[in-house]
This record gives sequence, C-alpha cells and structure tokens, in this order.
Amino acid sequence: MGKTKLTLAAMAAAFVGTGATATSVSIDSITANFGTPTPAGFTDFTTGVAADGTASIFWGEPADTGGPISGYQFAPNSTPFTANAGDIRSLGTFTHFNFPIQADPGSITGVPLTFSFSGTPDGATSATSFPATFNFEHDETTNSGGLCPGDPVPCSDIVSFTAVGGADEVVVVDDIIYTFTVLGFGELDGSGDFDPLNPAEPFLFITTEGEANSTDLFFTYSTQVIPLPAAGWLMLAGLGALGAVGRRRKKAA
Repeated sequence: MGKTKLTLAAMAAAFVGTGATATSVSIDSITANFGTPTPAGFTDFTTGVAADGTASIFWGEPADTGGPISGYQFAPNSTPFTANAGDIRSLGTFTHFNFPIQADPGSITGVPLTFSFSGTPDGATSATSFPATFNFEHDETTNSGGLCPGDPVPCSDIVSFTAVGGADEVVVVDDIIYTFTVLGFGELDGSGDFDPLNPAEPFLFITTEGEANSTDLFFTYSTQVIPLPAAGWLMLAGLGALGAVGRRRKKAA
C-alpha cells in the first residue's frame, strides 16, 4: 500500500507541477536604453548609458550659449531586491530636463525606451528576462505667449508614454504565469498604494520650463497557476480508483 501511495503522489506532482506556491521574484538586474528618436532624420541628439546603468538622451541646441538643453534620464532601481505578487515596486527614477532650446534644429517628438529586468522566481534554478519597450512621446511646447492652455509663458513641456504591445508583460515559468504590469509615474502613499502624478492619465508627465522634474516608474505583478488539463484530472481520478481497488483486494486477502 505504501508503494501505491508514493506512486500516486509522484504522478500527481508531475501533473500539477512544482511551482504552485512560487509567488516571489528576486529582481536581479534592471537595464534601460534609449533608442533612436523621431522624427526620422533628426540627428542633433546624444544617447548613452553611464557606469551606474543610468540611461540618457539629450537633444537640441541651448537657447543660451553654454546653457543646458532638454533631455531624459532613467536611473534603474538598485538590485537585487525581492518583490512579491501584489507588491508595488519602483523600476527606477525618470527625470525630464526641460530647458529652452533653439527652434533650429528643434526637438525630438518621441523616443523608445527599452527595459529589461532579469528576475529569478522563488524555486527557479535560473533567472528569466522580462523585456518591455515603451514609446515616449514628447511635446516640446512653444515658449511664446498665447499658445498654451491658460496662456502661461513659457509653456510646460508634456511627456507621455505607451507600452509597446500593452502595459503587461507575461512570462511563464514552470507552471506559473507571471503578469508584470507597469502602473505609470508617481509615488507610494502612506499605505503603500500607488499614487499617480496624474490620476486620469498615469502615463502623463508635465515639466515646467527651466526645471528638471523627477519621479519613479512603478510596476506590480500577479501570478496564476496553469490549470491542470481535464485529461490530467481524469487520469488522477483513475489512479485514485486503482489505488482504492488495490486496498480492497489487500483487505479481502
């Protein structure tokens, strides 16, 4: 009887999988890279990744000789750190440098930012890469009066981004589906909940002219166990019946 129990348990484990309780992930590394901006043919920009992993892009010619120019930076969060399903964690800090630039050659209108965060799910023997690409759309607004909402002078610049393929990245490890969701720009409130900069548009970022504006980009994830196929449950039920028959035969003997 002991052998029958062990065999059933082993076969059940083979069907159900070994990762059913694996819900935490060690985020081992986060990298980021700005790609080629739009419009096509715009060349007055520089991109780079610093030794600490901070990605940057700067563009245009300063309005004042030797002055600062417009740009983005993304500094990934320090790793490693552990995230649990339902936690809200920061991918890193995004900074928009909004400084006046000359009308010629002008500004970018958008740029892709590619993230890759490598994570090791609890119980897994190796890390899994979770790639995601976001298109940042940039509105380098005019600094002339009469052309901004409410007519401020100068205008604030507006940044928004969209996730290529959607805000979710889905990865399957063993029998667990991990769904990573980027929540947007903001901060955590006193209860640890996500508080977006713009509740109606969490992927919108507005920076006053002549300032540098920083905020974190947050994500969360959920898990789901891959359900056992109907055929698997029927086989387990059949194995259970065979075990019961074996026990009755032994008792009759």
